Amino acid sequence: MRYDCDLHCHTIRSDGNDSPEELIENATKAGLKVIAITDHDIQPPLYIDTCDGRIDIKVFAAKKSIDLVLDMNFRVTLTWMMYTSWDTGWTGKARC
Repeated sequence: MRYDCDLHCHTIRSDGNDSPEELIENATKAGLKVIAITDHDIQPPLYIDTCDGRIDIKVFAAKKSIDLVLDMNFRVTLTWMMYTSWDTGWTGKARC
């Protein structure tokens, strides 16, 4: 079974190989419909600088037919941590 999504992507902002813009472009070329940027310990990118100026990253992704989820990985040593999703505003306890 094939899923047209990748919900755990990293960019050069942590340990990935592509810029956020390149990641979205490559996801489009690969036929993905949904991706999540989940860089380590850094707020997700909220915009991309293009030749036409600064654009909201979700707008940029939508123009490429990508539904973009913004999130992040936390490195923790605690047994419990609070998790807040950047996208949905949902807050809840997550067991580590």
